[in-house]
Amino acid sequence: MDLWRLKVFCRVISSKGFSSAAKELRLTQPTVSAHIKELESHFNCKLIDRINKQAKPTEAGQILFQSARKLLKDYDKLEITLSDYQGEFKGKLTIGGSNIPGEYILPRIAGEFRNHYPDIFLSLLIQNSTDIVSRILDDRIELGFVGVEINDNRICQTQCFEDELSLVTLNRDPWLKIDTIKAADLLGIPFITRKHGSGTLKTFKERIGTQGIDIKQMNVVAEFGSTTAVVQGIKNNLGASVISTIAVADELASGDLKAIRIEGVDLHRHFYMTYQKQRTLTPLAKLFMEFIEKGK
Repeated sequence: MDLWRLKVFCRVISSKGFSSAAKELRLTQPTVSAHIKELESHFNCKLIDRINKQAKPTEAGQILFQSARKLLKDYDKLEITLSDYQGEFKGKLTIGGSNIPGEYILPRIAGEFRNHYPDIFLSLLIQNSTDIVSRILDDRIELGFVGVEINDNRICQTQCFEDELSLVTLNRDPWLKIDTIKAADLLGIPFITRKHGSGTLKTFKERIGTQGIDIKQMNVVAEFGSTTAVVQGIKNNLGASVISTIAVADELASGDLKAIRIEGVDLHRHFYMTYQKQRTLTPLAKLFMEFIEKGK
């Protein structure tokens, strides 16, 4: 038995599937299955059941999962502590970002971070805010950067970046001479939304609700899973959308797109550095947090 097989096993349990674990670890599904069989042979017991197309640990598997997670964490801390002892910062740090920080803010910071710490390998996972928080809670990532405040006593958050949402449209008729729009006028506009779980969507629904408008009343013509897809929809005249101005900074500067303010609706927001309250963060995670704080 080796630590890599334990890591594969833990990933299968955390992701609730062999195929999803294989994708995350960049392995083939037969390779993942072979590692699990080796573990079951080593311990001479069944560790995982497939129930309703999900991988669920057996009773023995649950015992192994809890112990293996602790062992893997301790091993990671040992490697980092020994590097620290030698005056070096090196190793791998995995962080998560929701759409806007993940695609537009963290890559720039990653470049600056690597200039200071060239021996640290930074892995960035980009998903919606809900999925990032889920991965923090099941210990698949240490740090996440999301656009919503989480009401969960297991989670700690600190404000780290500012953002502003606007109604973004093509910069041509009928929008050429319009800089502001009344909230009620949104009801007649072909509108593109983000999918459920998006921090952008959550913020927009909450803020527009202060004007007595429910997004269900709007003329929603499409629902997309990323800001990039929404921007392409706007560019191809599918409709308008409320998105981060950070995501369309180049298009706004070139004049291809236009940002329009919604009267009476404050669409400023923050992104939050997010982590588990009870988890002891690794030195690399703490180092990245300090780097973010210094750069604010």
